[in-house]
Amino acid sequence: MRPISLIVFVLAAFVALAAQAAHHEEAEAAEVAESPAAAEADEVVMQIGDCVPPETPVVPDGTTAAVAEIKAAADAVRAFVASGEEYTACLDRHEAALADGEELSDEDANVYVQAHNTMVDAMQKTAADFNTSLGAYKERRAAEKAAEAATE
Repeated sequence: MRPISLIVFVLAAFVALAAQAAHHEEAEAAEVAESPAAAEADEVVMQIGDCVPPETPVVPDGTTAAVAEIKAAADAVRAFVASGEEYTACLDRHEAALADGEELSDEDANVYVQAHNTMVDAMQKTAADFNTSLGAYKERRAAEKAAEAATE
């Protein structure tokens, strides 16, 4: 690997991480309500080369969300997972291009493995958060329907 390429790569990773940290601090200051997966993903997943991770969607609270919010969240989570898969494929292409036929150092390879695994974790957690929210929404709606039927 060429030393200049590695320095540019590492600097780009630190700049991306710093920008994400600043974004996270702004969100906390504004008290933006996010799912646990969103908070974790924003702290760790970073841009590497031209591989830009998707923004983690906010999963609504199923105990209070309207049907339109649940449907919008379902679409957002599906899009997030699809974009996350594109991101991990981009990482694979970028890593292969960076190696250019040579084996990457363990340190460089670990950057890609960590970014890939972090994205996969964020996708799984976001999907799980949505499924939990959807379950809570369905339970709430069933209870509301039962209460309506009891008053008729």
